Amino acid sequence: MFGANRHYRRPRDASVPVLQLSYDDLKGRFPWEPGYAAPKLQPRPGKFHG
Repeated sequence: MFGANRHYRRPRDASVPVLQLSYDDLKGRFPWEPGYAAPKLQPRPGKFHG
């Protein structure tokens, strides 16, 4: 996504459209559920700092 924004010269507040996929952990929990096993592997929108 960052590369696409640079390529298309998008301003910081107008990103290219994206679709975020989320995977469950081995116990069937998703990242927004309590007890998710790997919260740093799938940051939620607004939580990623790159």
